[in-house]
Amino acid sequence: MKRICVIAPIIESASYNNDEMSEYLKSFDVPNHISVEARCLKNGPSSIESEIDDALAIPDILRVGLEAQAEGFHGVVMACMADPGVRALREALSIPVVGTAESSFHIAASLGSRFGILDVTDDARTSVKNLMAIYGLTEKFASFRSVNIQPEQISTDMTATNNALISEAQKAVRQDQADVLVLNCTGFYGCAQAVSDALAADGLHVPVIDPMPLTIRLMSALVLEGLCHSKRAYPTPHKNKFIQGYVFPDFYNPASL
Repeated sequence: MKRICVIAPIIESASYNNDEMSEYLKSFDVPNHISVEARCLKNGPSSIESEIDDALAIPDILRVGLEAQAEGFHGVVMACMADPGVRALREALSIPVVGTAESSFHIAASLGSRFGILDVTDDARTSVKNLMAIYGLTEKFASFRSVNIQPEQISTDMTATNNALISEAQKAVRQDQADVLVLNCTGFYGCAQAVSDALAADGLHVPVIDPMPLTIRLMSALVLEGLCHSKRAYPTPHKNKFIQGYVFPDFYNPASL
């Protein structure tokens, strides 16, 4: 049995319950082949909405990732569309690490000429553009639109959330000429079908990507095929270095891994 660890890079709060997420992730189990489990942070932010949140989450992301590898997990999925700590985890771990943003953006780019992003708030606009440049997808990027809903409030009224997404999705397709859409928050999981159905009813037949299911299934394929990120691209540091104030193993010392 191959085990996949899905890291939510946030602490438990009123808007995130790790037991509820683990229950949801059971739907992605493949009997006798794949088991999917959730992990969250002990220390860090309650949501990722800025570069500061991203930076504050990474130390504990490394701890959780190292613990997952030590527990025998075969792959790690970063459940956040900012992909916090993904490249650092690839250096620290010898199991595959996949970010929901990187995987979803590349799949979106392969399904159409240009893709649009539907996000929670406008604050993420710059960071999304930066990720497009990092992932080499700027020419495939059609537009960024937001629904102005805080991540913690997404599930408060799902009808309102879906209606806001549908409204912005219609604009992205009609006005921005996007022919694929990506829901740019893992908190939107489960919304893609409602958006897709509403667009189709309006004569707009475009794929709508829900990043979490897509990325988990991509990771399932990677672990079943025995594939991992290249250590030539993401080498584990081999320089002993004193790091003060952290309780996880010294990932600069290969012997500790």
